[in-house]
Amino acid sequence: MLKVSLPNLLLFFFIKYLVFYILMMFISDNDYLLSLSAIKSGEDLILYLWTFGFFPFAFWLVFCVPLRYAFQQRNLVSFGIILVFIVLEYYIYTFMASTLNSMNGIYNVVISIVFLFLFFYKLIVFSTKGKAS
Repeated sequence: MLKVSLPNLLLFFFIKYLVFYILMMFISDNDYLLSLSAIKSGEDLILYLWTFGFFPFAFWLVFCVPLRYAFQQRNLVSFGIILVFIVLEYYIYTFMASTLNSMNGIYNVVISIVFLFLFFYKLIVFSTKGKAS
């Protein structure tokens, strides 16, 4: 049986949000945070780590158990939990970080779906077939 570890889920969230932040920087034409030379003090480093780390870690804390459970299921419950995750992530992200532009939440959801398949393709495909190799 295929398994999802908590470190895999953490890596999923960090990489997904890194790609999302980079995409948002290109969309907004603001690449300030991509420049590591902008870090000149401890305060700059804390701001940088907070900016890139808050959402991945917070979403991992909130969703790691439900997602791990979803990938252990081999029925429609798995699909339902993943769908609820995507909807909740959209609303939480939009409410907390992007109240003025809901398109940012849409971008986040699309990237979530892409990275769910990149990271957990076998689990998603096998859960719809009802068996795992």
